[in-house]
Formats: sequence, C-alpha cells, structure tokens
Amino acid sequence: ENVLRAAEIHDIPRVVHCSTVGVHGKVTHLPVNECAPFAPGDVYQRTKLEGELRAQAAIERGFPVTIARPAGIYGPGDLRFLKLFTTIQRRRFRMIGSGAVSYHFTFVDDLCRGFMVCAEHPAAVGRTYILCGQRYHPLREVVEIVAESVGAPVPRGSIPVWPVMLAARCCEGVCRPLGIEPPLYRRRLDFFVKDRAFSGARAERELGFVASVGLREGFARTARWYFEQGLLKGPMPELPNEPNGVQTLSA
Repeated sequence: ENVLRAAEIHDIPRVVHCSTVGVHGKVTHLPVNECAPFAPGDVYQRTKLEGELRAQAAIERGFPVTIARPAGIYGPGDLRFLKLFTTIQRRRFRMIGSGAVSYHFTFVDDLCRGFMVCAEHPAAVGRTYILCGQRYHPLREVVEIVAESVGAPVPRGSIPVWPVMLAARCCEGVCRPLGIEPPLYRRRLDFFVKDRAFSGARAERELGFVASVGLREGFARTARWYFEQGLLKGPMPELPNEPNGVQTLSA
C-alpha cells in the first residue's frame, strides 16, 4: 500500500506487483489460468493475495499497475532447490508418493524478461499475468533431470504418503509448542503431493512473452553454479554450454 501510494504521488509511470501463483492454493483443474479462484493455503500466500487486492484497488483508481504471478522460480543464485540437488547427488533422495504430481518451474532469466515486458508493454496496464516456464513436468521427470544435471543415477523406489504425513503432523505437534523448528512439516510435503501446473497463454497472447529456457537447460545452468560455488561436491558432469549470444541475468 505504501509503495503504491508513493508511486501515485510521484507520478511513477507504472508499477509491476510481484505476486505468486500460490494465491490459487491447491489446484485441481489443470493447467490453472489467471481466472482461477483464490484459495491461499498459508501465511505467505495470504499476504501475497492481500498485496494483489491493494494493487487491484490502485488499478480501479486509475493508476497503471500490472500484477505478475510467477511460478516455481529457480536458477543460479537461488538456494531453495539446493537440498533437492544435494540429496539426489548423494543418493539419499526417496520419492514420497508416486511422483505423478505436476510442478511448474520458471528460470530466473525468463522471469526477469517477463517483468520487463510487464513494465513496458502498453497492453499490460491493469492486467494480471501468470509468468511460467515452457511447460510443467511430472515430479518424477523433474527428479530424473536433476539426477542428469548432477551426474547421479536416477533414484528408484518410493515411500507412501500417509506415514510421512502422519510423522510430519507429530513433529509439528511436539516441536512448535517448544519453539523448535520441526525437522519435518506438512508444508514441506506439498512438493510431493500438490499439483502446480499453470497456463502462460495470456502473457503469450497479449504480451508476446514465452519462456525460452527449458528445464533441462535451466537445471544444468543451476547445477553448474552450485558446483562453482562449492555447494555441490565432486567432479562436475559434462553439462551443456550456455547458448550462444545469451546474456545471463542471473550471474
């Protein structure tokens, strides 16, 4: 609210509000587009929705705002998916559930380009756009591509969801009253049990925005950065080179 008010006072030509696809919560009809109902499932998603509502109020006042909802941001410099890479490299990863749920990633360079298009394209004013990668992938395929990027065998076998979910519930019940961070909690298990599949058709149709970095290339570039920073140990596998002429925004 303060940023929007300040932008209005100082006649800023446009504000791009960064929300999240998480405002849609648990999704069922795939892929999800911008018209899907709001159903935030945690504090982070609720605060992002509150920000969207403030941005929408500014739009209704006539101020030029564009709302962007990124999906699954990753790339060099990001550590959120490091644990997935390290556990697969160390052969400690176990799939929870069937691995059939969908996950949608967006490479950071594509997202930056998407933000620029939202900030500059005349058609974007007053509109909301999902910014996402070229396509979504089954989780088991995601794991296979990570394994390839770190030079590890594809993990085999899986663990049923219900005993792990029960253990997470018990961990939360014991640890949180004591002020201890639970080693296992239900939100962490969302990665294995909740579909995250979205449509970027509106951004393509209205703004001409299409992500250019596929998951195999994006994971290879992310793994290379992890190895270069010493976050992944051992010999770096043979990974694809950077595409010729591509300026890496995430370096």
